[in-house]
Amino acid sequence: MPGEPRTETFQRMGESASVALFVYEHRFLYANPAALELSGYSLDELRDMVPDDLFLSEALPADTWTATPGRPQFRLKPRDGALRRISLHLGRVDFDGVRAVQAVVQEQEPEPTERALRMLAKAFETTQLGITISDPEGKILFTNQADADMHGYRIEDLVGQDVRVFSPPELWRPMSHRELHDLHRLRRETVNRHCLGHVFPVCLLSDVVFDRDGEPLAIVTICEDMTARRRAEEERAALEVQLRQAQKMEAVGQLAGGVAHDFNNLLVVIKGHVELALKILEPGHDVVYHLIQTRDAADKAASVTRQLLAFGRRQELAPRPVVLDEVVRDVLEILQRTLPEHIELSFDPGLRRSARVHVDAAQIEQVIVNLCINARDAVEKPGRIDLSTDEAFLDTRFCEGHTWAREGRFARLRVHDTGTGMDEETLSHIFEPFYTTKDEGKGTGLGLATVYGIVEQHHGFLHVESQLGAGTTVAIYLPLPEVDLDLDETAAALDETMARGGQETLLVAEDDARVRQVMVSVLEKAGYHVLKARDGAEAVKTFTANADRVSLAILDLVMPVKSGVMARDDIRAIRPGVRFLFTTGYATDSGNLDVLGDAPLILKPFSYEALLKKVRQTLDR
Repeated sequence: MPGEPRTETFQRMGESASVALFVYEHRFLYANPAALELSGYSLDELRDMVPDDLFLSEALPADTWTATPGRPQFRLKPRDGALRRISLHLGRVDFDGVRAVQAVVQEQEPEPTERALRMLAKAFETTQLGITISDPEGKILFTNQADADMHGYRIEDLVGQDVRVFSPPELWRPMSHRELHDLHRLRRETVNRHCLGHVFPVCLLSDVVFDRDGEPLAIVTICEDMTARRRAEEERAALEVQLRQAQKMEAVGQLAGGVAHDFNNLLVVIKGHVELALKILEPGHDVVYHLIQTRDAADKAASVTRQLLAFGRRQELAPRPVVLDEVVRDVLEILQRTLPEHIELSFDPGLRRSARVHVDAAQIEQVIVNLCINARDAVEKPGRIDLSTDEAFLDTRFCEGHTWAREGRFARLRVHDTGTGMDEETLSHIFEPFYTTKDEGKGTGLGLATVYGIVEQHHGFLHVESQLGAGTTVAIYLPLPEVDLDLDETAAALDETMARGGQETLLVAEDDARVRQVMVSVLEKAGYHVLKARDGAEAVKTFTANADRVSLAILDLVMPVKSGVMARDDIRAIRPGVRFLFTTGYATDSGNLDVLGDAPLILKPFSYEALLKKVRQTLDR
């Protein structure tokens, strides 16, 4: 056909042109690459469209495309819907044998108002805050993507809906005409409803747009999802509660340790004088029975101070590698015989034998006993106490969601009972010493406090879950070492050294006069020659005057003027070969006893025989 070479030439020129070129005759016949990019449509799609689908202008005459060539102003409506201002260079061209209209399109810079509207529209699109515009009657005129996503809808599902779609029915209340007039930047925290039915916390900021006559035209509402913030606030509040509880427990622990220290000194005096009296009196004497009762009561009092020291984490530990499952079995054999018939006891071991914990077995036995006794007292009808062990690896993600936990690898011991359970108020106090819910005379309130102290001293932690009527579960987490430990079969070996006396010269330094006097009396009665000092400084002075005579210095760890360790260092500088024995009313954990070196330690309250035995062992080493 005669028009084909001209058409091919036109198309080649259009392909290389940087401006958008359209050819139209009733429908689009051709669009070059620049035109396709501008419109966002393919050529096939354009061939099914009329100019009014793409170019918009209210002031345009109906015969524009057949009018005299010119540069009328249009708005281009591309596929993405974002209107653009354009100008058209219109003319005539022969295309495939048709006298068609040629349109060269140039995009125009937006007007200032239009530019501002575009920037505002972009802000609406990109903000994470939900934005809704509704008419005074509550019909949604506009909403952004963030608001639709927040509530689980599509934008097109919301436009035209009533704003009540966002509110739980029980919270909806229409605004009066006066309230609309008075509405100005109203901020309120409430809950909105998701399309799936659940509610979530939001913060709403609402304002009214008025027309020229001062009548409400639209209501703009900005919605912020407060779920993450509320969760963070709750976690922060939980951490603050934990911190306050830890500080309170630490303070009470220090108080308990101090009380136990002073009480131990009194028990040393009581037990020492009783045992001295028993040595003097004939076995059949009328007073012997009363002295034995006094000694037994002092021993029971000493067990209470040991629990206080455990709570205050001031009890000396003797840790060694142990198989936790074996410790539990040994305790349960004893407990099984003491539980009432209506309680069933079970144990589900779940630890590898090679997964050993480095603990003081006797202390962990105390933990198990205390927990089981508490569980027994909570089970008032036929029920169960179930113990189980397993290995727990707590990672960062788990600890972020459970603020009571710590990262690491742990042996976990669970004690669950089907008893009465506890409410939140009781749970917040259970580890406080002397706090008990039992009837008067049925509990000291030291059971769980002791458990807390022992577990903390072993660098572990515990977690309690309980509900009224649903029982209680206590989970103990004890650290597992990175490398499995070997059992120390000789750790429990007993030293059979007899508690006998001697004739050596000893130096006793003790700031409590009553304790000092009873120690001197016991040692002198055993044949030793004893020098006395009331503090560390006097001990150094006394030793200096008798340096060639003293075989052993017995020093209290905590004394005024100069501590036992400081006195030891000064004495050792005078005569390096002298031996030392330390005493204390509360020993810190093993890690803090390194300063003692190879010197032995004896804990108050000690018995007559224990003191003599430890002195003889130290001298004979």
